[in-house]
Amino acid sequence: NAYLSLIFFIIICLFPSGLSAQRHVNPYFIDYPTDNKVLDFFQDHQGIIWACTGNGLYQYNGSSMLYFSSGGELRRNIFYAAPKDSISIYLSSSKGIYLFNTLNYHFESIESTRHLNVRTLLRIDETHLMIRTYSGVWIYDETTRQVSLIPFTKDMHINCIQRIDDIHYIICSNALIYLYDYRS
Repeated sequence: NAYLSLIFFIIICLFPSGLSAQRHVNPYFIDYPTDNKVLDFFQDHQGIIWACTGNGLYQYNGSSMLYFSSGGELRRNIFYAAPKDSISIYLSSSKGIYLFNTLNYHFESIESTRHLNVRTLLRIDETHLMIRTYSGVWIYDETTRQVSLIPFTKDMHINCIQRIDDIHYIICSNALIYLYDYRS
């Protein structure tokens, strides 16, 4: 049943305009923007699906969809998400990283990342995130709440990062593909 809900959610997100004639069957999709683009989604430990979109953050619990907005600069352009713990979610945006509390629906800006146009977030370990931007790859330390640039990626247009195992990552630029060892 959970898999059917997930498949249905993906279909609705990918093809919302094609289902416009069937909206009376699923009334919670009435206000779903047909021009919305799902950029990333994941399922949390409670089975709730979170979708990062060009229009903001959505939560789907299998029967209804909720929209969340910080009201300001994060209203749009939420690109990727990474769970922090059972309560909070990291969200990437063109204005840095935000922490979203799923209990009180509060958005908190991570000040040290405000200068970054964050495109992708990857969990490295319990206290670190890897951040892809168009000007390099950064490591965010949750304990110090600071970011540090991976030196060889400075000013590189990074297209993708992919985890290989616990310590190895592939970093793709416009020109080359790098194998990065997180321990180094």
